[in-house]
Amino acid sequence: MGGRAGSRARTGRWRPGGRELLRLVAAPGTYRCRRMTLEQPVAQELRFVSPSSYETLVACPLRLAFSQGASAGGRVSDAARIGRICHSVLESLAKDRRLTDPEWRPEVGNRFDQLMRSEEARLGRQLRGGRLARAKLMKVAARLNQLLSGLTAPAETLTEVELEAAEGRLRGRLDLIVRSEMAHFVADYKTGRITEAGRDDLIQRYRRQLMLYACLEAEAYDWPRSATIVPFGGEPVEVDVRPEDCRRLLEAVLSALEEWQDWQGKSPPARPGADTCASCPYAPRCSSFWGTSDLVWADDLLAARGVIGHVSRSPLGGTTIGLRSQQGSVRGDVNVRNIDVAEHPSLASASAGDTVALVGLRADRNEGAYTMKAGARSRLG
Repeated sequence: MGGRAGSRARTGRWRPGGRELLRLVAAPGTYRCRRMTLEQPVAQELRFVSPSSYETLVACPLRLAFSQGASAGGRVSDAARIGRICHSVLESLAKDRRLTDPEWRPEVGNRFDQLMRSEEARLGRQLRGGRLARAKLMKVAARLNQLLSGLTAPAETLTEVELEAAEGRLRGRLDLIVRSEMAHFVADYKTGRITEAGRDDLIQRYRRQLMLYACLEAEAYDWPRSATIVPFGGEPVEVDVRPEDCRRLLEAVLSALEEWQDWQGKSPPARPGADTCASCPYAPRCSSFWGTSDLVWADDLLAARGVIGHVSRSPLGGTTIGLRSQQGSVRGDVNVRNIDVAEHPSLASASAGDTVALVGLRADRNEGAYTMKAGARSRLG
């Protein structure tokens, strides 16, 4: 997937490509060459897991080791910020018992707007996607209003509850628990997609998450009669939480936690794959990822790692980086255009001679040209 050979521009500089890639931009003696060191972290002590950290442990133990040692870095997306705001609104409404109030609609809107204004004032900019998120939040609140208003017996409603089971080895925070003689259930809100790509089947990790939430609630109070995923983009989905199935899953969780103890102080195994690594925030710095990803991965995940030979910045703020990629699913001379340095702040200081890693590229129509997809990750040496 290499690009065309380099050619001399009218300025006398070389365009990205060919053997002269590293002659660009920097004058003699002015290189700030930052070579990136890839990492292979060791497993640290792990006393308990949550449903989400269990999924990480099963998918790739090395990823969990990364998460123990350092932040993934990068910028928190607007979607993630707004998702937290939506969770906060629902939590506060349930806690204040306002979801069954006749005036719940304006209350939902007012609380969302207030939190949005506060976050935007703190950031000094407008969050993207607020209007759509507000509309989806109203739909979710309407479903919860129906659910809670239908309870004829007095109910105890708990939100954002920290529970533990198996002598503290499993812990989790549940979005909503309703306990009454008529109904006893746990619920979890999801702002993203809840079905497998191209299918109507529930994403299996969400099914397991609700099953483990049932285990937590069973130890704290009693076994819930049902468990529900409440998505922001669709109808609620009920998850089967039969005790025998949930207990088998809990045994698997505890077995995985026990296996982790054998890796403590050593680098745990990596399980690289296009599906696993596509969502991993640590991929740009992971030696296992770059040692495994190759051209075969190109249909599923585009990634490039190499030395920068050319950086240009437009007056509108977009940055273009030309590099000679020697690792990843994209090889050869690569131009990555219109990089938003607000999304990738480390690339604001990129210069010729630096090593750069880019994961989550999108192919442009021009050969050798790419852009960064939403959610792409980057790292500068």
